[in-house]
Amino acid sequence: LVLVPRIVDTVTIPVLASGGIADGRGLAAALALGAAGVELGTRFVAVQEGNAHPRYKDAIVAAQETDTVIIERSIGRPARVLRSPFAEQILAREADLAARGADREAALTEILPFILGANNTRAALDGDLDHGFVWAGQVVGLIDDIPAARDLIWRMVAEARARLHRLAGL
Repeated sequence: LVLVPRIVDTVTIPVLASGGIADGRGLAAALALGAAGVELGTRFVAVQEGNAHPRYKDAIVAAQETDTVIIERSIGRPARVLRSPFAEQILAREADLAARGADREAALTEILPFILGANNTRAALDGDLDHGFVWAGQVVGLIDDIPAARDLIWRMVAEARARLHRLAGL
């Protein structure tokens, strides 16, 4: 609500809003804030055409907004993932690093084996969510199906139009 209008007011190029957008309400809000469009991350993981493993897609649909955690704070690049046994291991390791007062370089050395792309691939593409991690925003709480991408886009546009029409009448 703050960053999109701030960026729109600052730059002269089209701005895409991103983060927490999964339906027509989010699209309408982004447009109302001045964005030219939206970027969908987690929402597009859970579409039929996506290459994510079905377990990853199902986990997104089953998750609530409270089922995500932030990893990689210890190295200065916080990122949100679905809570899982593996993500909990990363969090525990990072808590230990913080308790020891480890600097970023030391933290990276210790945390790197856990955050390697292979661990993400193991979960995201191979479906082993217990031994890897998957990216996901709190928007998981708004996702309750795995539609075709085309259907999702048409649905979002129709919902956004309805919301914007309603707002115009207020």
